[in-house]
Amino acid sequence: MVQPNVARTKGAIAPSGTGSGADGAGAAALLKPRELALALKEEARRLGFVAAGIATAEPFVDLAGLLWRRQRAGRSTPWEDPDPERRTDPAALLPGARSLVAVAMPYPPPGRPPRPAARATEPASTATAGNPLRGFVAAAGRTRSYQHFMRQRLEELGRWLERHRPGCRWAVQVDTGPLVDRAVAERAGIGWIGKNCCLIVPGHGSWVFLGELVTDVELPADEPLADACADCDLCLRACPTRAFTGPRELDPRRCVSFLTQAKGPLSDQERQAVGVSLYGCDACQAVCPHNRHGAGAEAVPPGLMPSDPEEAAAPPLLELLTMSQSEFRRRYRALTGAWRGRKTWQRNAIIALGNRRDPAAVPPLRRVLLGDRRPELRAPRGG
Repeated sequence: MVQPNVARTKGAIAPSGTGSGADGAGAAALLKPRELALALKEEARRLGFVAAGIATAEPFVDLAGLLWRRQRAGRSTPWEDPDPERRTDPAALLPGARSLVAVAMPYPPPGRPPRPAARATEPASTATAGNPLRGFVAAAGRTRSYQHFMRQRLEELGRWLERHRPGCRWAVQVDTGPLVDRAVAERAGIGWIGKNCCLIVPGHGSWVFLGELVTDVELPADEPLADACADCDLCLRACPTRAFTGPRELDPRRCVSFLTQAKGPLSDQERQAVGVSLYGCDACQAVCPHNRHGAGAEAVPPGLMPSDPEEAAAPPLLELLTMSQSEFRRRYRALTGAWRGRKTWQRNAIIALGNRRDPAAVPPLRRVLLGDRRPELRAPRGG
């Protein structure tokens, strides 16, 4: 599962600074709060966001309790902010915050849903000179890095707000920072949290990236959406590692998405679960009925599309084994899924080739395993 707001809540790009109204010369005539809210959401859509909603900036009290319980149960991830109080208080991002603007930007859904249960045992007849064995990158990981792209547009939205409210203060968050993206988006009414823990946006499903603009301007809040999952549990049953302990309850350390991003050796059981994935897992999203009739790639801003969609979705495994750092950066550093770096991808490539069980992979695997002393490439954890 790779909705970035699920598997990863802390990354490499910090929230922006606050606006000061410096570029608000000749500010537009002040709109009334409701008019301003409508115009703000329209501007967000003009900037490429397919959904925008407004929420109050009150602390997420119930979420804080849930995060504390998850932490005590050992279900936190290394890239989460370790302080649940900070993660649930918008004032941690912007002191004096009064409104949260949640936005969603679509990314291309996978062309063909993967078959997670079969990935590790899939026939390996594709290892030919013209069509080398390839790995799997989840849909979110195939895009060009979205964090900088979305942040730029949210900052444009912040400057737009300054022109209509000179002297206002604002900050943005995309993938990093203290707030839990899904919780903000749910409160702002742009979607509901599905049983697979992904935010589902009507008309676009869960194939979206999330971000926020936090401001000290008080805006009328939108109403949260009703849960439309009903009695469907396809996502829970599709998980190849049974990482869901119940509806909207995920043990991230059993999730394939987490395993492909975790550093260090993996156990035999974890290696089998990873299959041929280099980054992420789309299993629980691919089966969701709300993802079957989304807007598709035509709604995706061109700036998110990779230069080579085929290689971004299915990198060649044998080439990855011996790829230099400079070559890896040249080919993959622009992709969202490459944030963990070459070493983690090479470990996953070795696992994928082992799971393919293709004789053509044996000689190059032997050379790498005999010549590379990195423990994560040579031995499973606890093995």
